Amino acid sequence: MMKLFLCTRRWKLVLFTLLVLPELADAQYFVAGNGDLVAGFRKTGSFTGSYELVVNIGSVTNFLAVPAGNSIPIGNYSPSQLSDAFSNYGNLQWSVSSMVSGAPNSTWSGFEQTTIWFTLPRTSANTQTTPIARGTTTAQATVKSKIDSIFIDANNLSLSYSTTNADNNTILVRELISTANNFDYAYYVADSPGSAIADFQGTMPFSGTPYTTVENTTPASFTSAVVSDLYQSVPTSYNDPNTGMTTGNAYYVGYFTLNPNGTMTFTRPSTGVAAPVAGFSGTPTNIFVTQSVTFTDASTGSITNWIWSFGDGSSVTNSSNISVNHSYSTAGAYTASLVVMGSGGSNTNTQTGYIVVTNAAPVAGFSGTPTNIFVTQSVVFTNTSTGSITNWAWYFGDGNSVTNTSSSNVTNIYATAGTYTVSLTVKGAGGSNTNTQANYIVVKPGPVFGKPVLSGSGLILSGVNEPAGQQYRILTSTNVALPLTNWTPVLTNIFASDGSYGYTNLTATNKAAFFILASP
Repeated sequence: MMKLFLCTRRWKLVLFTLLVLPELADAQYFVAGNGDLVAGFRKTGSFTGSYELVVNIGSVTNFLAVPAGNSIPIGNYSPSQLSDAFSNYGNLQWSVSSMVSGAPNSTWSGFEQTTIWFTLPRTSANTQTTPIARGTTTAQATVKSKIDSIFIDANNLSLSYSTTNADNNTILVRELISTANNFDYAYYVADSPGSAIADFQGTMPFSGTPYTTVENTTPASFTSAVVSDLYQSVPTSYNDPNTGMTTGNAYYVGYFTLNPNGTMTFTRPSTGVAAPVAGFSGTPTNIFVTQSVTFTDASTGSITNWIWSFGDGSSVTNSSNISVNHSYSTAGAYTASLVVMGSGGSNTNTQTGYIVVTNAAPVAGFSGTPTNIFVTQSVVFTNTSTGSITNWAWYFGDGNSVTNTSSSNVTNIYATAGTYTVSLTVKGAGGSNTNTQANYIVVKPGPVFGKPVLSGSGLILSGVNEPAGQQYRILTSTNVALPLTNWTPVLTNIFASDGSYGYTNLTATNKAAFFILASP
């Protein structure tokens, strides 16, 4: 019932926030936006103590921008404000968290919407914790919803308090633990009764047990600083902008130190290694569509990852400095970039409009089969053109032409003997080109018999016809009116190289028989 009541109250307060916050919150009430890091403080145990303190310590981008090896103070709260809430700094639980929200597939500064930031407490102030594996989008969404609830409830409580209340303003709110339904930070970081430390209501880590604790605890006698490491977990299958990887462990951002005097600092870890310097060249840089460019790495320094972006939406991530090849399918000017990463940091080299891609003029080409024919024979013309083409215009030399919008073959029948010049013009985005083959098709009249010669009981049929190499047939019938298909073939042969032929018929006993020469 309590959870139901909390949810109902939250939606009412959120509605109130939407109506009133734009003109009031900026001036008076606690606000934590997308990607803001929020620190929470409370006493140990099951909601022990009178208060908890929630503080917006700034956008995570500010912490990511801290130079390696540098520390910055956290000035959004003062030690006296901690004292107001808890009287002393012993037995104090604290953690820092943030998340990215938004519509599906939206991004915030390059981070996928279920990216989360959280702290893991060190058992030794000088030894970094072991990073945990990144979670799936579904798993991290559960943790994100808990962090989001901290933000919403802290704002709702701030709105419900008077602005004259102690420690209630735009960057922090001191919450009354003793008031029913106000267990906001404690509830969502979620110490259940009897548990030792927080775990976002049992959702950390993203799989397996035991749960990873996110809150650090100061000892009762607080004399030495305690440290928590800040991690960034971009869900798996999405690129982490800091590493360029889609898998692996959460990215180590740095660490927070809570000192015995109540002050806090953040430190970006020092690698002792200089950041690499990205550099590259491409050959060639002016190309035609479908041509390939070879990109060669010229970076310097200690590098573990090379991330190439080619400007057309394609990218390649390498773990070595080998050259990469990329071809472009569309004309345009493309900006190429290379990000290199190493233990010293990362560096990006961007070359604007570096690759210029144009449409090449196509090259016309064709062949015809056969090229030596008799009248009324057909020739099949095969397209062999290359390049980007939208139109094919065929001219057969006999006054006939065909214009196509596809590369399919075309056929032409020549009705008159002669020699014909054939041409093909192709057109595309890159221009046009014409291929002309002079005197390409030779057309001869249909084959005819020479004067027949009787030789004894045989009939000699001969003559000279072009073109050589064509097939011919001699058929016979006693009825000249019969269809050709009913005539009897007596010879099938090929015209000799000189185009001549000869045949002596000894089978026809009927002197009134008729003969026909046909080709092919």
